[in-house]
Amino acid sequence: MKNKQGLLDYSGLLFECPLTEELDTCIFKNIRKMNLKDRVEMWRNLSDQDRNQYINAHHVCIYQREHHSFDPVNLLQKENKLQ
Repeated sequence: MKNKQGLLDYSGLLFECPLTEELDTCIFKNIRKMNLKDRVEMWRNLSDQDRNQYINAHHVCIYQREHHSFDPVNLLQKENKLQ
């Protein structure tokens, strides 16, 4: 979803991980434990630089997790466990 400025809105990350299971190392983990009002207020009050640090950490995590899940050896190991 895009906001009025045409920038992607990452505020959904304040509520849950898009990969359904967050890692213990997730930069958003402690934020998600806050009450709703505090989460939104904290996110809105971050500087652009700080917000970008959270978003960049999210992108790195997604890339690493997706890259790992598409590793042919990893996929073969998962398939063998299912059989």
